[in-house]
Order: sequence, then structure tokens, then C-alpha cells
Amino acid sequence: MIPFSPKSDFMLIVGMKAHGKTYMTKAFLRQLPHFIFIDPKFQATEFGYCVHYPERILAAFLSWKKVIYQPAKNAESTANYEIAFTEILKLSNFTLGIDEIDEFANSYGYMCPQVREIVRRGRLQGIGLIGNTRRPSLIHKDIRANADHVITFQMMEEDDVKYMSKWFGVAENRIREIEKYHSLYLNANTHTVTPQLPI
Repeated sequence: MIPFSPKSDFMLIVGMKAHGKTYMTKAFLRQLPHFIFIDPKFQATEFGYCVHYPERILAAFLSWKKVIYQPAKNAESTANYEIAFTEILKLSNFTLGIDEIDEFANSYGYMCPQVREIVRRGRLQGIGLIGNTRRPSLIHKDIRANADHVITFQMMEEDDVKYMSKWFGVAENRIREIEKYHSLYLNANTHTVTPQLPI
């Protein structure tokens, strides 16, 4: 059992495509009474009220409490995501899920200003965060610094294997040899690593 506090903690879930990363993200969110899920890859429509324009997020959340933001095809821009995160920052006491969080906060130096605010100070406003990525070596350093819980599925890309091996304090082969749908859980506050049953 992961001791995740939905209004303050930050969880990062990483793994290769089709190994359980997005499924686990959605499984955690389904258990929560209040969430907003940023879904740039259109992988979730089945467990929340879906909106396609960022200006509608606030009203949708106040009415439905479980909201999925999938940008309309003519609204997939950095500016619209920034509007979405600005709307999200008007709220409190919920969990924000971000699929492929490295698209909004990466190691090349780009970090959406509103995402930076959520990562660094969201917990003070009652905002928990669950983010996932296929490429953990490309995430912004602030994500690593603020994560309370980290789950890794199997990784094979050399940079990602080395990154997760160092973060978890385990041998690189242990990251490569995680069975499909199995994972390792790192409690960043106690720095304990625990194998997880398959999702």
C-alpha cells in the first residue's frame, strides 16, 4: 500500500510503452473523489468528464469533480496548456494527473511556469500530483527534487536505465529485468525500495 496523500503528495510513474505506466496512473486517479487529468495523448475518456478547451476546466471541475482535459485538435499549443494550468491553479483540494509530464517540464530547461508552481508549491494549496513519463532521464530536476513516491516499470533505454538505477540505488540490471506489468516502488522520504505485484 502506497501512503499517497491526494491533496499534497507528488507521485512519479515511469516505464516503457505498454508496460503499465498509464494504466497505473489512471488506476490511482479512479480511486480519488476529486481530480483533473491532463491527457495530451488521448488515452483516457472513460473515467471523468472530458473537456477540450482550457477555459472550460474550472466550470467542469466545480460541477463534476473528475475532469479530463484533452486539447481540441485546433487547440494543441503551449499557450493553451498554460491557460489550462492557470485555470487549475485557481482550485484546491484535488489531485492533478499529468500524462507525459516531461512534455511540460524537461531536462533541456523548459518548464511551463504554472507546472513549476504546482511542482514546487502545489501541496501548500492542497494540490497533489501524479505524473508519468516514458523518458525519466528527460524530466526537469525539480520533478526529481519534489517527488515523494516513484514507481518504475521496466526500462531499456540506456540513459533511462542509468538514471533510475542511480535514483533507486539499485543495480542497472534490476531496472532492465523488471517483468512486464511489475514495478519497483521508491518511497523518497524513507528511501526504501519495494517490489510491486503486477498491475
